[in-house]
Amino acid sequence: MEISELKQWFETNKETQLYHRYITNQHIEPLLETLKKKFVVEVLGASVLRKPIYGITLGSGPKRLLFWSQMHGNETTTTKALFD
Repeated sequence: MEISELKQWFETNKETQLYHRYITNQHIEPLLETLKKKFVVEVLGASVLRKPIYGITLGSGPKRLLFWSQMHGNETTTTKALFD
């Protein structure tokens, strides 16, 4: 794949709803609803502020990978990248 093709794919598939400096559950919950059509979306627990912590399962292969974003609530870059 050429870099121009990759750039075009990204521009076509980029999640445009996550453009805020700070991303909260209010921003991602509508996106999670659309993901439920293709993937398993579940509440794994709750934060100390009693806000849901979500997990998304993609595939069912023998290897498991964990992608963790926003360990610190004001660090949103990884969350945006995961939704892209």
